[in-house]
Amino acid sequence: QKPVIYLIDSNAMEFDTYVNEMDMPKVKTGQTASISMDAFPGVRLGGKVSALSLTPTIQGGMTGYNVALNLTVPASVPVRVGMNGVARITVETATAQSSPGPATPPSSPSSPSPRPAGNVTTTGATPTAAPSTVKGYGTIAATNYANLNFGTGGTVAKINVKPGDRVNRG
Repeated sequence: QKPVIYLIDSNAMEFDTYVNEMDMPKVKTGQTASISMDAFPGVRLGGKVSALSLTPTIQGGMTGYNVALNLTVPASVPVRVGMNGVARITVETATAQSSPGPATPPSSPSSPSPRPAGNVTTTGATPTAAPSTVKGYGTIAATNYANLNFGTGGTVAKINVKPGDRVNRG
């Protein structure tokens, strides 16, 4: 039976994404994410990993897992349930070195601490943190919603709410 009315809490949205099995060991709840939506080019939404599926999903012969991200959606971005996008989950911080300097020549026999030939030293290099991300494709979903169905058939004569009206439980 098809629902007559869908009630969706637009203040509680999530992004449901699919992550390849090879990347799942890196993904943990609480990690931050950046979500770009197909419908809003150039806009990045913030998110945080809230749930990880324990059971796999197979899509096109590839095994992966569903990951839920709680969304932070500004009022100026009218996202809707079912919109598609790409999530980039920050999974770790890798240390990147700046490019190496010239090779240090082998030490002379009179040098107090000999170095093997071919050692490379860096000049003024300091490690910098580079974020590592995992990418997943997915859609916007409502975390709080209700679908209203009726047990008998008939004709809807009047609806007393309009899109955007606040509906309280009870």
